[in-house]
Amino acid sequence: MDAMDDVAKDTVKLIASSRDSEGIVQDLNDVLFRWSMESVNTFLLDTRLGTLDRDCDGDAMDTVTSIVGVFRCMQKLMFDIPLYKKFRTPMWRTFEKYCEKAVQCSLRIVDERLKELNEQGAIDTDKRQCLVSYLLAAQGLSNFEISVTMMELMVGSVETASNSLMWTLYLLCKNPMCQQKLFNEIKEVIGNDCDEITPDMMNRLKYTKACIKESLRLYPVTFATSRLLNEDIDVLGYHLPAGTHVQANIKSLCQDETVFPDPKSFVPERWLNVRNEDMGVANLVWGHGARMCIGRRLAEQEMYLGLARIISRFQVFYPNTAEPDPVLHTVMTTAKPMSMKFMERSQLEAA
Repeated sequence: MDAMDDVAKDTVKLIASSRDSEGIVQDLNDVLFRWSMESVNTFLLDTRLGTLDRDCDGDAMDTVTSIVGVFRCMQKLMFDIPLYKKFRTPMWRTFEKYCEKAVQCSLRIVDERLKELNEQGAIDTDKRQCLVSYLLAAQGLSNFEISVTMMELMVGSVETASNSLMWTLYLLCKNPMCQQKLFNEIKEVIGNDCDEITPDMMNRLKYTKACIKESLRLYPVTFATSRLLNEDIDVLGYHLPAGTHVQANIKSLCQDETVFPDPKSFVPERWLNVRNEDMGVANLVWGHGARMCIGRRLAEQEMYLGLARIISRFQVFYPNTAEPDPVLHTVMTTAKPMSMKFMERSQLEAA
């Protein structure tokens, strides 16, 4: 958690340095993607890739660019006419190119870290270390299998967390009273210029967590959760045989006014002291049951830290008259880069 918090603090510095003369970050998507890439790798590999450096290049940024391309192509391939199953269409060839690049770059990053850890000798499994250290110590997987596992976790987690935090910041811009309430909680729990966010502090950030949950309800980063039925079932008069592929439409579930009163409004308070059991079931953005997203707790911790650090320093504003256009590129993102204005709270208070 300390390493993730360090990444969050460095991200705040990147936001500050990325602003134009009016305090606007023109491409927040890029900044938050870099944050998520850097943050998740502190857990996976216990290393910093350098993606938060303004002049970052090499495998780290090639991986970032390739992962974005994979997600963009994947959406079109899933919902267009599947000609790629018969012919190597231009879109399929582009998808292959991005996949190969993502695999090559991420495997090089993982392989370099594996080499470093192997050179260190025996790994103390009693100490809290990164995931790759645990897998090496377990000795049940080859280095190649570990590399592929790390690469898949890297690819699967980065864009989901970055877009989730982006939508949360946007909703806080549009709901300034909620943003002020969030800041008040962060100031009370963490204080000013806090060097370290502790697990105890994290547990007390109730409204922070509620803001993330409410953002995921309004802008679910995944559009559906899928299952294959292992037995015949009947749903509302429709018979579904075993083996049927079914999907729960998360967006519709999260907008159901019988479960969420005033469903179009951003109301983080609805997640405080929840007594409605249907709310938990309806919010399936992480999946449900034994097949729930394996990285849920990691992603949540990453977003709580990022949000707390950003709101602690900045008051955020949405500078455009036109609303952002949500678009599904496998994950819910924006058709154009999101711009956002970040004003130093210290300067606003002094004014």
